[in-house]
Amino acid sequence: MPPSLSVDLKREFMLSVVLRSTELVLQEILKTETLPKIYCTIAPGVKREVPDIEGQFFGLGFSGVYAHLENDLETLVQVGVITTHQQGRPPHAYFAGGRTKISKALVAALAIAVARLVQSPIVDGSGHWMQQEECSSEELMIAMTSLP
Repeated sequence: MPPSLSVDLKREFMLSVVLRSTELVLQEILKTETLPKIYCTIAPGVKREVPDIEGQFFGLGFSGVYAHLENDLETLVQVGVITTHQQGRPPHAYFAGGRTKISKALVAALAIAVARLVQSPIVDGSGHWMQQEECSSEELMIAMTSLP
């Protein structure tokens, strides 16, 4: 299983809002002067046509996408939403990938951005990112920005 993070989605946002917020977080993590640009492609096997990828709502019914940085397909990160069948539990956004340092930064930036937007903790189900299974967006941000 690739390193993954998830966040409870207490409300929905357009994917474009998530991506713009993620670009700001990623800029801070990577310590770059220019704002990184994130692009998305629809994951294989999606049964319906999605004419406006970034115009989708990031919540129930989200098609799932692969996110990557401009001119860098090595940063491929899977982004999706899983619904739970437990009454009262919100759907979970998940972010998986991380084969390179930059793709790991993109996974973390997506989780941090969404956690900030919905004010939810981040769950590290893979045990890859933090010592504890659950952390705040700020705890993950500190861990990512303190890396060499």
